[in-house]
Amino acid sequence: LQFFPVYSDSLTAFYSGQVDGICIAASDAVAPVNEGVDFKVVLVNDNSYGADGIVVQDGIYSIEDLKGKTVATEVGTLEHMFLLKILENNMTVDAVNFVNMTINAAGPAFIAGSIDAAVLWEPTLSTAIGAGGKLLYSTKEEPGLIPDTLAVRQEVLDSSSDAVQKIVDSWFDGVEKLNARDDDFIQAISDGAELTRDDYMTMLDGVTIFDMAKNEETFIVGDDYTFLSYTLQKSAEVLLATKMIDEIP
Repeated sequence: LQFFPVYSDSLTAFYSGQVDGICIAASDAVAPVNEGVDFKVVLVNDNSYGADGIVVQDGIYSIEDLKGKTVATEVGTLEHMFLLKILENNMTVDAVNFVNMTINAAGPAFIAGSIDAAVLWEPTLSTAIGAGGKLLYSTKEEPGLIPDTLAVRQEVLDSSSDAVQKIVDSWFDGVEKLNARDDDFIQAISDGAELTRDDYMTMLDGVTIFDMAKNEETFIVGDDYTFLSYTLQKSAEVLLATKMIDEIP
């Protein structure tokens, strides 16, 4: 396993073939298809349900109030797409003063008061709220919009499908331990992620973890955010409308 403190670095590593698989937000799996990266999504890990959101300073009470304000998140990531989704019915991203920052940098910048708003994920989101920020909008209002998935390069699937299946099976084993609130298991996860147990449990509250049954359901073709194919299509439409991709793959 290889861990990346900065999420976008893991995307670069996967796209360039430096790693064989990646835990990736579904929206981030759209653009590389157009760039010729050959891979498949083999597992849905979770859906965000409050783990991603936009936090704002005092004086901002609505999406409309973001006009002219300094808003930060990282270009090309799921949080960027979430920001575009938040704004789409009210204004274009050009109506705000957008600042490209990694999530690791945007959280402290918000707390320091140097930006008006930031789109963040956990545990940075809760840290910003705890420091006085106000949650304006989160994925609780858009359930199913942001699934986290496991993607694997096609060449690895072709040569080592059994090994990939063992990884998928190990996820389902882990979900069972997580649902049982196995103390040793949860502590091992927290330690591996360099999080306190409390921070990890806060993150867990903001997601819906997918077991085997939920995976079997989400891979069926359907017409709402319950289904991965629908979510990917809608994500691609948002990315196309905002010119983050040139065509829908």
